[in-house]
Amino acid sequence: MNEESATLSILNRFLSSKKLIESIPPSLFKDLSGKIVKIKIDDLSYKIFLKFSEDSIVLLESSNDYDVEIKSSLANYLLFIISRGSSSYSSKIKINGDVDTASNFNSIMSDSKSIKEFIGNLIGIKKYVFIEKIFTFFADGAGTLSSDLESSVRDYIIYDLNLIPTKDEIQTYLDEVDDLNSRTEKLLQKFNK
Repeated sequence: MNEESATLSILNRFLSSKKLIESIPPSLFKDLSGKIVKIKIDDLSYKIFLKFSEDSIVLLESSNDYDVEIKSSLANYLLFIISRGSSSYSSKIKINGDVDTASNFNSIMSDSKSIKEFIGNLIGIKKYVFIEKIFTFFADGAGTLSSDLESSVRDYIIYDLNLIPTKDEIQTYLDEVDDLNSRTEKLLQKFNK
């Protein structure tokens, strides 16, 4: 058994554990039951398949048939999660396949109430509240940083690039300096006579 298969085996044991299955809100995966979603991370050339049943998920190493394929870079996936589904990052995620399955998968991923309930059931409410506060702090900080960076770049492009002279402006300036220099020399010659 290779390393990837061993990792998937461990993850699948965790996903099929009694505690995890009992933590899943009722009928969370009802609309995805029997569906397979392929998640591809382009920059790592890595793909994983999620097979849904009504009350669980199984990770597959490969599958010839899948209902939906979701493709993007690892950084974009992470930024999408941190920004809580920002359209800046969701527009970079490519989705191919069955529209209904894609819509159902998206509604599960964006249903924060069900996700909160699931995580709260799994790790306990107090721990979840603590983790949520930390995540919110970092997510808000990342959002502010992203917003500030975007604003700075926009201001640079709009305002600061206008401060850099063009080739014609530099040539005009040099011509004016030469003209001023020659007029100064003529004035000095008149003065010295």
